[in-house]
Amino acid sequence: TRQRQALTAFIEGAGWPPLMIVAAFVLMYVVLGSVFDTIAAMLITLPFVLPVIESLGYDVVWWGIVTVAVVELGMITPPIGMNIFVLNHLCSSFMAACCIKVLPNVFILQLLRPHVLIATHDRLSYTAS
Repeated sequence: TRQRQALTAFIEGAGWPPLMIVAAFVLMYVVLGSVFDTIAAMLITLPFVLPVIESLGYDVVWWGIVTVAVVELGMITPPIGMNIFVLNHLCSSFMAACCIKVLPNVFILQLLRPHVLIATHDRLSYTAS
């Protein structure tokens, strides 16, 4: 628990804008999604990331949606995304061919999904009354 509090205090004291912190976490989850499955990436990082997100004032449901979307994006990011290896095995083709076939989808998802989720924060979040 002290590590979580220390990390939260460090990030709050750094004076970074909240959107920059969220963007750094999004980048971290894309990289983690490339090498871990979704559950493992979330179980390892959420105890440290979630208190920071809460202290920044973001809704945890919104952050859960962003986290799952970005980790899943990392799973199809060539050349090391785990789903690329599964696709390569199922199609029995070369790895380069699988990566080329997936690249348009990754490009569209990387451009649209995280930005849309971050930009629509107020519409996706809710407050329990």
